[in-house]
Amino acid sequence: MRTDGKTPSQARGRLAYLALVPVLAIAALLTYGAVRLALPAKPTTSGGGTLRSSSEEVAEAARLALQRNEFSRAEALLREGVRTYPAEQTLRLMYGEALLAVKKPVEALEQYEAAIGIGPDHAEYRHVAASIADDLGMLEEAEFHWTIAQKLAPAHAKFPLYLAQVQRKLNKPDAARASAVIAATIDPELDEAWATLAMISLDENNLNMALQHVAKARALNADSVFYRVLEARALRRDNQPQRALDLLMGISEPVRLGDAGVLTEISLCLGMLGRPGDAAAMYEQAARRAESVAGPMYEAAVWHERAGQREAALRCAQAAAAAGNERARALVERLSGGIGAESAAAPTEERGGI
Repeated sequence: MRTDGKTPSQARGRLAYLALVPVLAIAALLTYGAVRLALPAKPTTSGGGTLRSSSEEVAEAARLALQRNEFSRAEALLREGVRTYPAEQTLRLMYGEALLAVKKPVEALEQYEAAIGIGPDHAEYRHVAASIADDLGMLEEAEFHWTIAQKLAPAHAKFPLYLAQVQRKLNKPDAARASAVIAATIDPELDEAWATLAMISLDENNLNMALQHVAKARALNADSVFYRVLEARALRRDNQPQRALDLLMGISEPVRLGDAGVLTEISLCLGMLGRPGDAAAMYEQAARRAESVAGPMYEAAVWHERAGQREAALRCAQAAAAAGNERARALVERLSGGIGAESAAAPTEERGGI
């Protein structure tokens, strides 16, 4: 997710390609500086008074540890601090931050929700809690927190934007559309809102509306590869594979060959155009650049087989199997007719010469 210190427009291009098949996944990778921005400058009690000196010393020591990235020390300090002063919101918030830093999101969420319960409530606290819940797959809880965040800060577009995205994952298209429209109304230049509307329309196979919405997103952020892929997907589903392919081939080669989402969309276009051999060749080219050939060489084998190129399919399947692709091993056995399949799937030295 984007940091709380940035507006949605400053954090463009973060929508993941997972959104294309079939839902948008919000990665709640919280940057600790972002969470820190939501903390009060000085520790306060739920009643607004000054903390006792010993509690304030715990908070200041923990704050220093967090600033120095001494997360385990901060966790230990705050664990004891929260045990001693359970009603201090600031300590709860800082403890949540420390727990995120040491990769304990479930416990972190508990602390943020406890801090919210102590009060005062704050849209950014809700935003962090919702993001953690979303990352944990607790979608209803994420929806709950983002709904309240929107009510607490109705002038901010990011809360209805995130709410729309989680509602889409919950298969609530009408609610998601309404939330995305609110985000776009608050900030008409918020490209992610238009892209979210485009994805909702694609879910409903409303291709005309999807193309209209993604056109607005691309007009606001022409450099986004994701939006280009999103438009191409809508065009392909509208039976315009050549237009979709032309759009995708405008992506720079290093990006095009290094992104599984782009490769998938191009291969589907090539398949519709009756060019499975070209799809196979593309995946072999991608394999030459990949850290692991297991994925691209398997896809190359599948497309070679569709093109009727059995020997090439077997060669690629062997390379993918040697790299550990289980599906490729099954493909090797099938292409080999069950004869000599064990030797056919043995590791090869072909990676450098693919």
